[in-house]
Amino acid sequence: MTSILHPFVIWTTQRTGSTVSSAILRRLSGQDIAQEPFNGAKHLAYHKDEKKLALHLQNLDGLCFKHCWNIHPEKFNRMILDQIIGEKYKFVILNRRNVLKMWLSTQLARQTGVWGKGSESSDYFEKKLQPLDIDLLKHDVIKYTNELDKFRDLLAQDGCSIFEIAYEDLFEGDIKNRFNHWERLCGFLQIAAPSLNDATIVDLIMHRKQCTEELYARIPNLQEVQEVFPEYDLHVQASPVSPVRNPGVPPTKFLIVTGRYTGLDTILSLLNAHKAVRYWGEILRESMLRIKGEAISSDPVGYIKQCFETHGPMASVGCTILYHQLDKAYESKWHIAKLSEMRNFLQSDKEIRIVHLKRQNRLATVAVSRLDLEIRRLRRKGKAGEMDNIAFTLPPAKCEQMFNKIETQEKMYDALFHDHETMDIYFEDVMTDPAGKCDDLMAFLNLPPQVLQCDLLPPMPALFGMIKNYDRLHKYFKETEWEVFFKMRGATYKT
Repeated sequence: MTSILHPFVIWTTQRTGSTVSSAILRRLSGQDIAQEPFNGAKHLAYHKDEKKLALHLQNLDGLCFKHCWNIHPEKFNRMILDQIIGEKYKFVILNRRNVLKMWLSTQLARQTGVWGKGSESSDYFEKKLQPLDIDLLKHDVIKYTNELDKFRDLLAQDGCSIFEIAYEDLFEGDIKNRFNHWERLCGFLQIAAPSLNDATIVDLIMHRKQCTEELYARIPNLQEVQEVFPEYDLHVQASPVSPVRNPGVPPTKFLIVTGRYTGLDTILSLLNAHKAVRYWGEILRESMLRIKGEAISSDPVGYIKQCFETHGPMASVGCTILYHQLDKAYESKWHIAKLSEMRNFLQSDKEIRIVHLKRQNRLATVAVSRLDLEIRRLRRKGKAGEMDNIAFTLPPAKCEQMFNKIETQEKMYDALFHDHETMDIYFEDVMTDPAGKCDDLMAFLNLPPQVLQCDLLPPMPALFGMIKNYDRLHKYFKETEWEVFFKMRGATYKT
C-alpha cells in the first residue's frame, strides 16, 4: 500500500456521496480507507463498555477512515476526536449545502430500501411513496446544521488541519468544475490529482449519482415540504399551501442578543421546535466568517438584511448576535470592515424585535467559561479521561472584572435598542418555568400557539463544587452587590 504523508478522516453523514468519494480517494492515494469502521460488528465498533471502547479507539494507529457522525452518540464522536486530534490527522468535512435534499433523500431511501446507485429494482420509479414526515425533516435539518457548526468550531479551536467541501462541489456542475474541486481536495491531502484520462475516475465523478430527484414528483406532500423549506431548491414546481401566518402580513423580525454561556442553546431549541420560525443562527460566528468573511465585509448591511428575509409562510424570522461580535476588536480580528454599519442598521430598523437573553447568576457564567477552557485544555493534551476530575480556582479580582463587564455589556445593548420592542429572558426562568416562558416568547414573536418541547439540560449543582476557592470567593464578595450569586446554587445549570 502506498505511503501518504498524513492519515486523513472523512467526517461526514449519510447521503453526501461519501462512499463514492472514499472510492475515488482510495484510487488516487493508493491508501486503504476504512468504511465506517465503528459500525455494527466491525473491528472498531462502538461498544457501550467505555473501557473496551477506549481500547478499540487506541487501535486506530494512523488508519484512514470515513465516519458518519450523525448515526453515533455525541459522546462517542468526541471520544474519536479526542483520540486522533494531535496525531497529525487531516480532516475532510464532507457536507451538503442543500441540507433538505440530504434528509429528503434519507427518508426516501428508508421507504424504498435503495441506498445507492445500482441497487434500484425494476419498479423503483413506480413504487407508491408515503408522505414525508415534515416534523422529522425540520428536526433533522436543524440538528444537522447545529451539530456541524459545533464540529467545525471544535476542530478549529484545537488547531486541526481542516478542509471543508460539499457534495454539490464534487458531484454537480460540469466536468471541469467537478475536477477543479477534486484537485483542491487532493492538494490538501497531498495526494495525486484526478486525471481526465482515467476512465474509472471520470465514471465515478460523473455517473454515480443516484436518481433520487426523479422520485420527487411522486411525493404526496411535496408542495408542503417546499413551502416549509423555501430556502432549499428542489428543482420541482409546486403550488402553494396554506400559510402559517395571515396572507399579506410580513413576518415578525427578531434579533437575539446575548453573551457567552447564557444558555443560548436552550432558547434556540425552543425556537427551532416551532414550525413557523425561520431562524438563521449565530450569523457572525467564527465558522461562518471563515466561509463568508469577504462577502460580509463587502456588504454588511446587505448580509444582515438577508438574514431577515423569508419567502415561505413563516410567521417569524431572525438570528443571533453575541455581545462581542459587534466590537472593534472582533472586527479587527476577522478583518470585517464596516461592522458599525450593521450595528447602525439594526438600531435603526425599529421593526426588529429584540430578545435579550441574560443570566442572573454571573458567577455561573464565569464558572462555565472556565470549565469550558479546562475541557479544551485536556482535549488538546489527549487527557479527555480526566474531565470528571476537573477543579479550578477563580481569582476574586477576575470574577469581579467579569461581573462588571457582563453588566456593562447588558446595559450597553439595553441602551442600543431602548426604542425597540424588547423582551428580556433570564436563563434561570426558562429552566424553572419552560412552558410559561415558551408561551411568553411565542406571544412576543407573533407566533401561532404550539406545544413546544425543548432540550432542557439537567441541574448541575456540582458546578460550584469544581471551584476550589468557593468559600474564599463567598467571603470576598460578602455584603457586596455580587453576594446574591452565592445564594443561587440551586439555579445553576450546565450550558
